[in-house]
Amino acid sequence: MKIVSSHTMRTIDQQTIKNGKASSLILMERAGEKCANEIDLYCASLAQHHLKRIIILCGPGNNGGDGFVIARHLRNSYSVKILCTHTQEKLSRDALIMSQSQIDICNFDYQSSLIKDLHEGDIIIDCLFGTGLNRPLSARIAELVNDINSSTVPVISIDSPSGLNSEGEALGICVKAHLTLSIGLAKTAYFENSGPVHIGALRNLNISFPHEYIDQAEEVGQAFFAEDAKKALIEIDYNAHKYLRGQCLIIAGSANYSGAAIIAADAAAVSGAGMTILSHPNSRFPQNPGVICLQHDVKLLDSHFFVKSQSVLIGPGLEITDENEIIFKQLIQSNKALVIDAAAIDLIAKNRTSFPREFPTIITPHEGELLRLSKALNYPTKDLLKAAQKIAKDFGIYIILKGPQSKVFNKDGNYSINTSGNKALSSAGSGDALAGILVSIWARPDIDYYEQAKLACFIHGLSAELYTGAKRSFPMNKFPELISKAYHFLSPHA
Repeated sequence: MKIVSSHTMRTIDQQTIKNGKASSLILMERAGEKCANEIDLYCASLAQHHLKRIIILCGPGNNGGDGFVIARHLRNSYSVKILCTHTQEKLSRDALIMSQSQIDICNFDYQSSLIKDLHEGDIIIDCLFGTGLNRPLSARIAELVNDINSSTVPVISIDSPSGLNSEGEALGICVKAHLTLSIGLAKTAYFENSGPVHIGALRNLNISFPHEYIDQAEEVGQAFFAEDAKKALIEIDYNAHKYLRGQCLIIAGSANYSGAAIIAADAAAVSGAGMTILSHPNSRFPQNPGVICLQHDVKLLDSHFFVKSQSVLIGPGLEITDENEIIFKQLIQSNKALVIDAAAIDLIAKNRTSFPREFPTIITPHEGELLRLSKALNYPTKDLLKAAQKIAKDFGIYIILKGPQSKVFNKDGNYSINTSGNKALSSAGSGDALAGILVSIWARPDIDYYEQAKLACFIHGLSAELYTGAKRSFPMNKFPELISKAYHFLSPHA
C-alpha cells in the first residue's frame, strides 16, 4: 500500500468531493462506521473489567465529526459518552450535522479534569485533531492530552494521535495511543520522527476513495497491511499434497542453543510447506510430530532430504564451526531458495564473491546483526537503512530488517514497512519463528519472493497481536497456534 503525505491524502479527499464521487458527509459516515467496527474488534479482545465505558473526545473539526458517527454506531452495544471540547456552534459544518443525533450523550464545551472523570474500564477514543494539525495544541487541549497520557486506560486515536503533525513530529505534547486507525491511505507521520512511538498498533481502513485518485497520488513509500496480506495469500489447491506444497529444510541449533531450532521448525510446520525437515545436533524435538528430524551432518547436502527441498533455512541457534562453514559454502552454490538468519549472516562477508546468487536469497538481521555485517563489508554504518539498501543491491538479496516497524527490502534496495506486531516480539526466539515462517512460505515454487517475504513478516507480527495474554508474558511455544489463527484471520479458507 502507498504511503502518502497528509497533503496528498487531503487532495484525494477534496477531489472525491469536488468531482461528485462522494459527499463529505458520506465519507465521514464511511470513516466513522469503519472505525466503530475496528473498535468493536479491539473491545472483543479485552477482559470484561477493562471494558465498561467508551469515552469519545471530539474536537471542533471533521476528526470530531468522525467521533460523533463512531458514537452512533457503538452506543447500542456499549455505554458511550462524548466529551466535546467546543460548543456546538463552533463545530465544522459536517461535525455539527453529525452531532445532532448525539446531543443526549454529549458534554459540549467540556472543561473538567478528564483524569478525575476516568475510571477503570474506560476506553478513550481520541477524535480531537487529525492529520492536518500544524500548530502546537492550545493550553486547554494540552492539559486534556496530558490527562489522557497520564491515565492507564486504552487509547485509540482516529487517523492520527492528536498533537502529531504531518511529518510525525510531536508539537509539544501529543497523545500516546495504543491503537491508531488510519483512514484512506497510510500517512508519512506514522513512520517518521516520533510518529512510531505515538501511534501504537496501526490499522488502515479503506473507505472507498476512487481508485483513479489513489493510483495518481504521489507515493513517498510503501507499507504492508492486512489488506495487502490478504492479496498476497496463495490458496492451496483442492487436490494438493505434501510434495506440491513444497518441502523446506532447516539447518539450525547447537549444544547451547537448541531452542532456536525447535521454534523455527514448529513455526515452519504450520506456515504452508507440505513437509518440514530439521537438521540439528541435539536430542530435543519439536512439538509437531510431523517434523522430520535428522542428525546435523555435512553429508546432509548429499541426501534426498536436501535434493527434494525447495527452500533452506540456515542460522537459528547455529554456532560457527568449520563444518558449518562448509555447509554454508555449499548452500550458497546450490539451486535452493535460501533464508540466512542469526550467526549465519556473519558468513556472508567471508563469501562475498559468491554473491549475487542466481537463486532467491534473504537475510533476516536485527539492527545489531546488520551493523556487524556492514562493518565486516567495510560499508558505512551511520545510516543502517542505507547500509541495508546497499547490501541488498550489491549482493542481489532480499532483507528483513527486524525491529519495530520491520522493513522488508527487495533486491533493488526499495523497502516496504511492516505494520503488524507488538512488544510481545521483543524476546528471545521471536526471530527464529519469523525465519521458520519465511522458509516455509518460500518452499512453494513459482512465487513472488518479495511479496511472500512481506507476507511472512506480517503473519509473524499478526501472530503476536492475536495473543490474548499479557504481552510481556508471550511464550514462544504459542507460535504454531497463533500462526494458524493469523492465517484464519486473513482468510476463512486459508
